[in-house]
Amino acid sequence: MDQSPLQTAQMLAPLAATPEEQALAREALHTADQEVDLAFESALRNAIEHPPALTPEARKIDAQISDLESRVKVGQTRVAQLDKQIKAATDSAKEEELRQEDDLTQAQPA
Repeated sequence: MDQSPLQTAQMLAPLAATPEEQALAREALHTADQEVDLAFESALRNAIEHPPALTPEARKIDAQISDLESRVKVGQTRVAQLDKQIKAATDSAKEEELRQEDDLTQAQPA
């Protein structure tokens, strides 16, 4: 990204001798800073709107991530179900069985 307007204003600002020149130098610095900010925002927006195409390797990794996220969600749903069943269990043996299953489900990797 082109930062030359800001760099030029920064380089020339110390050369301002009179109060009027110093005020203009401050204004030039401010304007150049805004210009660089706008250029950055534009480049960022462009990158978001037009992301680069994924390589085959990146697509494979993206699919793996999606699969793992799905498996984690299934595990979380099962843990929530077991927690509800534990709270509703009246038989202490059944409650213990559910707690063990819950512990195993939580301990399993995705």
